[in-house]
Amino acid sequence: MDLVKKLKLPKLFPKIERFYVNVTLIAVALTILWGGKNLTGLIGNLWRIRVVDYEINRLETRKRLVSEELSHLKGNDPVAWDRVYRQELHAIKPGELEYRFK
Repeated sequence: MDLVKKLKLPKLFPKIERFYVNVTLIAVALTILWGGKNLTGLIGNLWRIRVVDYEINRLETRKRLVSEELSHLKGNDPVAWDRVYRQELHAIKPGELEYRFK
């Protein structure tokens, strides 16, 4: 193209250039239309990645809380032992009242 401009030659095949542009645009449009399944699959995969990331964050937080509780229990923390005893065995101290709702 630069040679044509430098030599000031007339464009010999403007219709052929337009033809290639049209063919390229049609090819891109067909790829987008027929590749729609791939696009929806990609969107679905991105959604699943977000869900898995959320689940990973939730489980990491739970792991941190459990490891903190375990370290308190290993350190013989009486408050931690009392809390576990009450929660797991539904125990009450002498003189406390237990209310049950149905």
